[in-house]
Amino acid sequence: MTTATPDSSAPKFDTGVPHSARVWNYWLGGKDNYAADREVGDQVSAVFPAIVENAQACRAYLELVEPGVVTISRWRPEPGADDAHQDSYGGVARKP
Repeated sequence: MTTATPDSSAPKFDTGVPHSARVWNYWLGGKDNYAADREVGDQVSAVFPAIVENAQACRAYLELVEPGVVTISRWRPEPGADDAHQDSYGGVARKP
């Protein structure tokens, strides 16, 4: 039996650096965010208090116009596709 080892060439991310997708997740009340994301989210909402309400309204509108569809922040094409070297940001995906 072989044991899987972590791929050392896999990209790492620093949870101390905020990311816009995780800040958005924080505004939506999600769980996939870190202290740095929450700190920036709070700083933005201090300047633009309606941002949290706007983010939640955008999500609610998407569900209203197309039930079963959720936004995704990043999508990677299938391996072997013509555009496999490119990442796409934004978009939507159908719930399973």
